[in-house]
Amino acid sequence: YWVSSTRMGVLLLSRSKFVDYNMRIGMPETMVNAVFVKGSYKYIGTDDGLIIYDRDETRVSDDLTNMLNGISIRSITSDDEGNIWIGTYRRYGVVRVTPKGEITYTNRSTGLAGSTVNCIYILADGNVAVGTDNGITILDKSGRNVISYGKTEGISYGNITCLFQDEKGILYAGTD
Repeated sequence: YWVSSTRMGVLLLSRSKFVDYNMRIGMPETMVNAVFVKGSYKYIGTDDGLIIYDRDETRVSDDLTNMLNGISIRSITSDDEGNIWIGTYRRYGVVRVTPKGEITYTNRSTGLAGSTVNCIYILADGNVAVGTDNGITILDKSGRNVISYGKTEGISYGNITCLFQDEKGILYAGTD
């Protein structure tokens, strides 16, 4: 299991102990907020941007890492179609990367409930629930806004920090 730590960076929980991944690969010291493994790639969301390592533990530099350089990454996940969804702090909102490498994003100006994305949850129907600092937005599979929920819709405190959908399809949201 991969674990992100505010003090230690990225840790790998092994049978007998944690392995300090930062030290092993020489990752820069930074606040780690999210860890996601897809295929042979490790995606590490930090306060300073997105770091990607390949199977040989070589750091990847591409359009995505360049775009997100200096942007705080809060959440990383993928859907059944192979899209990677990345939640950012303020500037880009939710970034969607297709299996072909196409990058699009949805932010406050294009319909996201808030400018800070705290969490992303892939719903059973394939839509994407996004927890922001100002409520929840449901996006379709292509990243377009379907609906947003905030104070007007009854969310009294909109800083959504976690999301979960149960087997009946009910979406639960946690706040701080």
